[in-house]
Amino acid sequence: MRKRSVRTMGALLALSMFAVACGGDDGGGSGEVADTTTAATETSEGGSTASSEAGGAATSAATKSDATYAIVLPSSKDDKSFSQAGYEGLMKGAEPLGVKVIFQENVQVANAQEAFRNLASQNPKVVIGLGGQFADAGAAVASEFPDVHFVLVNGTKQGENLSSWSLAEGEIAYLGGIMAASSSAKPTKMGHVFGIEITPLIAAGNGFIDGAKSVNPAIEYVDTATGSMDDVAKAKEATSAACKAGASVILTGMNNAIVGTEQAAEEDGCKLVNNVADKCEDPAVGELYLGVSSSNTPSALEKIVTLVEGGELEPGFKKSNIEYPESFQLKLCEGDIPADVQAKIDAAIPKLVSGEIKVSPVKR
Repeated sequence: MRKRSVRTMGALLALSMFAVACGGDDGGGSGEVADTTTAATETSEGGSTASSEAGGAATSAATKSDATYAIVLPSSKDDKSFSQAGYEGLMKGAEPLGVKVIFQENVQVANAQEAFRNLASQNPKVVIGLGGQFADAGAAVASEFPDVHFVLVNGTKQGENLSSWSLAEGEIAYLGGIMAASSSAKPTKMGHVFGIEITPLIAAGNGFIDGAKSVNPAIEYVDTATGSMDDVAKAKEATSAACKAGASVILTGMNNAIVGTEQAAEEDGCKLVNNVADKCEDPAVGELYLGVSSSNTPSALEKIVTLVEGGELEPGFKKSNIEYPESFQLKLCEGDIPADVQAKIDAAIPKLVSGEIKVSPVKR
């Protein structure tokens, strides 16, 4: 059995700091206890709207005007990636409090305003947009629903009823780059294969190679955006090309298309670092992964519920930063992070927090 090490930092304190920066007036009562019974109604934009509700009875979200929380997901809620992490975190926060959740999944940027408007019209306490690609759409629709609070995860927009919350993707990836470059894989070339060119993913790629170069300045880098978070074939093609070009360790950056990345890694023999979830122990794909370097997305979404129910969510911007315990996960699948590598990681954290080490959000 392989020995594994988990390095976690941040979310509870980080998210309580978010309450200070974005804390406020949206507390209130709760509905019936939510469960995972869902019923989806196909929508014109190709996504689906559904509710997770109490009592075991499946009901379309169109009838749930009393729903408490709403979330717009860029891919399916069981994509084994970012959308699933966010959805499960929201449900984990909602279920113990007895609040209801409605969601719309597989939402494309072109149809995001319609999705936000559809959910907001059902009068939830909060509408959450999961992903920086939804920043403009969420901000536009928020102005139409002044009595509904909007939260944009990995966005930057702010308004009277609008909060944005960065998950510090670039800083976390910098630490992941240190870990990967120092691993037994001994990479001479690394890569980042991701879907769309949005700030969090661009920053993650830049942070990953900068962290690696802080260990070995000679490391080369392949950075590829496929143009889709969900196109499996494109993800497989881009990952395969990176592997064949010599990138032995690749940071992932996909939603549904993670399947294609994994297929290519298996066929071409490169290792992956997951940017969302720990797959080290997954019997289907665990051997493909060198490790995980990710924000704690489930904890962040769970905390949003806590803040709202406590009346502590206000408009504003907050970065859920790496100085706090449990705000991210850094793990090496092959075993413990060596002490000397951990020392480098620990030394980088305060420099990233202070800005002494800066991660660029601009594609190179």
